[in-house]
Amino acid sequence: TVNFRVGVQTTASTPTAWLIDYESNPTLTLARGNTYVFTLTNTEAFPFWIKNQPTTGIGDSYNSGVTNNGATLGVVTFVVPQDAPSTLYYSAQNNTNLHGQINIVDNTSTTGPGFWIQTHPRRNGYPFRKSYPCSPKILSIKSVHYTLFADEAITDWIHDT
Repeated sequence: TVNFRVGVQTTASTPTAWLIDYESNPTLTLARGNTYVFTLTNTEAFPFWIKNQPTTGIGDSYNSGVTNNGATLGVVTFVVPQDAPSTLYYSAQNNTNLHGQINIVDNTSTTGPGFWIQTHPRRNGYPFRKSYPCSPKILSIKSVHYTLFADEAITDWIHDT
């Protein structure tokens, strides 16, 4: 299970983006067969939807494997089905600024301990500071993803198992 923290970014009291693990409207990559929990905080006015199309409103909702789609608080759980389309979207029911893309990939089974782990989740493209507690993200796919930090620059290194 992978947990995402979801909030709303505002500028001058105007909602400007979903904040998912402190990144603004990030593109998410989810693996078929895995479980993802979106924990909604400070989102009371903005129902969170997983959808087939990048639209507002309640139409185009993608409900296969999704529990509590359209929630404003609590959690939305998504167990990605094996037949999920390769592209889905997340969006607010009532705000065009709060949206993003979800890429769905196959969950590759291997004979070894293949998985993707983001060892240092980022905030706005930079490493979390001690004041931002976080947990690693783990996906079952065939590479290990390390995020290395050199000053404020971020370098990604992928090692195939």
